[in-house]
Amino acid sequence: MSASAVSVTFHEPLSSMTDAPLRVLERGRVAERLNDRATAARSYQYVLDAWRHADPELRPYVDEARAGLARLSREPARAGE
Repeated sequence: MSASAVSVTFHEPLSSMTDAPLRVLERGRVAERLNDRATAARSYQYVLDAWRHADPELRPYVDEARAGLARLSREPARAGE
């Protein structure tokens, strides 16, 4: 399946989901794999903002989002962007 054939859609408003940061983190992971850098960066930034003062058990997710943003900022854009 081509990257253009894959779509990630959320049917609930983010504000109504208690697990929104986890869902948005997954959207960031998928977007990064599909080379949708803008969506990935927005998603990772959302997680960082939402869980700025996260409890210790959430820190791995925050660290993952921070690492994703770091990867996106140091990797050159690939062809087609």
